[in-house]
Amino acid sequence: MPAQVNDRRRFLTGALSALTAGIVARPSRVASGEPETPPRIGREHYVTLGRTGMSVSPVAAGLSLKASDLVAAADAGINYFDTAEKYLNLEHNRMVGQALKGRERKTIFISAKFQDGLQRELTASTDEIVVRVNQCLERLGTDYIDCMLIHNVQNPDALDNPKWLAAYERLKSDGKVRFLGASTHDPKLSDIVARIVQSNRYDLMLLAYNPTTDGDLYGSRGWPAIPRLLEESGRKQIAVSTMKIMIGAVAAGAAKGVGPDGIDPNDIKARSKYLDARIAATRWVLSNPNVHVVQYTMTGPETVAAAVKAATSRFTATDKVVATAYHHAARGQGCPVPCPAPCVDACPAEVAIPDVLRHRMYYEHFGLQKQAMLEYGALPPAQQARVCLDCPSQACVQACPEGRPVKDLTRGTHALLTLA
Repeated sequence: MPAQVNDRRRFLTGALSALTAGIVARPSRVASGEPETPPRIGREHYVTLGRTGMSVSPVAAGLSLKASDLVAAADAGINYFDTAEKYLNLEHNRMVGQALKGRERKTIFISAKFQDGLQRELTASTDEIVVRVNQCLERLGTDYIDCMLIHNVQNPDALDNPKWLAAYERLKSDGKVRFLGASTHDPKLSDIVARIVQSNRYDLMLLAYNPTTDGDLYGSRGWPAIPRLLEESGRKQIAVSTMKIMIGAVAAGAAKGVGPDGIDPNDIKARSKYLDARIAATRWVLSNPNVHVVQYTMTGPETVAAAVKAATSRFTATDKVVATAYHHAARGQGCPVPCPAPCVDACPAEVAIPDVLRHRMYYEHFGLQKQAMLEYGALPPAQQARVCLDCPSQACVQACPEGRPVKDLTRGTHALLTLA
């Protein structure tokens, strides 16, 4: 086994051992005969979501593979639910509706994301967008969406798309939508966030944000414009929701065996067994006064409990040790999210390398094989990795700041995700 991997494991194991040393086990409620009380986020922990005025839990339930996990999230006091057309090929909309059935609608905040023809090509018409939002409402089983978002903005100009804005105004006047939003984890993150903040047209932005983005906790170069832009968004009361809070390999699902029990913490089936670093990162993100919410992928009762724990306690020195240890253990084993993606600029073709590798992540580590294949197939042919099969250049590999074998990964992704 490479010495580097052993070093990472020793570093993490030592850090975690230091944290647990001297901790005395307490008798459980079950052992003492007391009923076990499920963890819950109380109203005292809620935050005001920018100028929307909504009182929401500081953690939100995002993608889930089972409706039962969303039900558990709602039962635990989480009242912000994020969904998208792309999630489980429309099925996630229905799951959210099922989870929220019978609950008081005015106490729930639902954000829904729309993608095709919006974020890149800008081809969707106003009427098409209105139809899609109405179909989403039917699947959700509700009369209105609190916030409609462009999903995964990749072109700042999409934010000014008159067809999208006209659809929003029509839907808002009909009482179908209350607020406007946009999400992004694109390499052009700073430019896109700057457009959102400067235009002051959007009520909410959902962006990739973690201790690597800021550069504070891990001492990385970070994205120097983002802290300043978040401060400006705070002054304008733009709501800020965050995603991809785990750095590098955690987001890409590539760090093998770095957990204390040898479990891959990125495996969708095993993630609930190793959540300390996720809790630490959540607390760090929420310590920024200009960030309102962290979105969680819910993959079982343990992840719901972790979300509650992160939302009801403050960032501490212990969290810094755990988060930093995990960062060192996982660094270089996956693509940072967000990433400036210098591999794209170096590519002699037009391969959308971040998109290609993200779809591979969904396939291998999120259990979303069908969705990953369909989304990869929907990329314009020039942006797929077919050209990588015969490309003699190593420019993408040389450009990668993480030292990843980019060409081998894109070649393998094309073979993995290409539909016969």
